[in-house]
Amino acid sequence: MLKGVGLNRRSEKNSTVLLTLATGAYEELLEYSGPVMKMYAEKWCWDYYPVIESLDKTRPDAWSKLLAISECLSRYETVVYIDSDALILNLDTNILQEIPNEFEFAWALGEINGIQTPNAGVMVIRRTTNTINLFKMAYGITHLIYDAWWDQIALMTALNYVDPRSEIKRKAINIDAEKQVSVYHLPNKWNVTSQEVGIGETNIRHFAGDPFILKKIFMIEYLSRTYKGVALIDFGFDSSWLKRDYNRIRKEIFEKLTPKRKKLYFVLQNFFAKLRIRKIKYR
Repeated sequence: MLKGVGLNRRSEKNSTVLLTLATGAYEELLEYSGPVMKMYAEKWCWDYYPVIESLDKTRPDAWSKLLAISECLSRYETVVYIDSDALILNLDTNILQEIPNEFEFAWALGEINGIQTPNAGVMVIRRTTNTINLFKMAYGITHLIYDAWWDQIALMTALNYVDPRSEIKRKAINIDAEKQVSVYHLPNKWNVTSQEVGIGETNIRHFAGDPFILKKIFMIEYLSRTYKGVALIDFGFDSSWLKRDYNRIRKEIFEKLTPKRKKLYFVLQNFFAKLRIRKIKYR
């Protein structure tokens, strides 16, 4: 059984669920991304399920994504999965309307080492025999349990994608040609990582690969720029709380990255400025 918020029942009227996984420290990121996901789901009449505990404590937490999707496929016709370190920036465009009806599975591609590579941070899965088998199969690829790409490399292997880290095309395991899942590649705007920023439109900004502390500060910056004033209140955000959090994180970054000599310099500079002995010079 899924563990999270409101996971013990499904609304009778909704056939789609927006699912996310936020275990451990990632629950902190869900404080920023979760309210936006919830509103996006409500706007398009979907259920919203955040999973906040590992579903298999014998594996790294990321594998719980596959289990959560599998269970949701037993209850919903469509699963929209978005990582908790991804922030929806456009509430007015329905991701499902991007995907032609004949496709069962969708995710976006991004270039890694010159190879177009899928990212499992944003996915759309329609319930078919093929997709149900895909997630069972990916979870069963046990030799990849401790691979640094976890669930993503398992899905890539099951779908016969090239691994850009070694340029190996891993052969799909026990899939007949006529039973292959039909895959649609979403436009990049649905999964914009740091390497695609500024290239074009952004519907979902995914902070994959960024240091954890930067994920937090970037999320606050994007929230504040994209959803101002009344919109932030609608999400349940307090702008003064966001500002305090932002300043606290900046201070934490300063403490970690600034050498002691420079810290002392800044302290003395501020002290002299207060005594009006010397003006602060910004560089």
